Amino acid sequence: MDKAKSKRKNSVESSDAIETKEQENRQLGEMLKENNSFRQKIYQMQMVRAQIESRKLALAEYREQNKILLADLNSIADPKVREFFVREQMQIMQKRSQQQGQGSQQQGQESKHTSD
Repeated sequence: MDKAKSKRKNSVESSDAIETKEQENRQLGEMLKENNSFRQKIYQMQMVRAQIESRKLALAEYREQNKILLADLNSIADPKVREFFVREQMQIMQKRSQQQGQGSQQQGQESKHTSD
């Protein structure tokens, strides 16, 4: 009888140990899922911050370009400096017209995709 009791006791202990390990594994799996979710949220926040920073830089560039575009060329006495501003103004206007053209194309493509 001692052998039978001992086998049952070992069997129960083994079963309890297995159950404990399975529960620990489930908890670990849940912790890993939560960690992954947390990392994804951090990544999304970093992407949003990068987009905001990019927009800030674009806005700063736009403001600087506006200063050049609004410069009174008649008030510039040095012909070389005036010529520099004229070239800069032309480049800015060309860049902006290209950006507007690309924006129009993108809007047309988006409306085409939504109507399909």
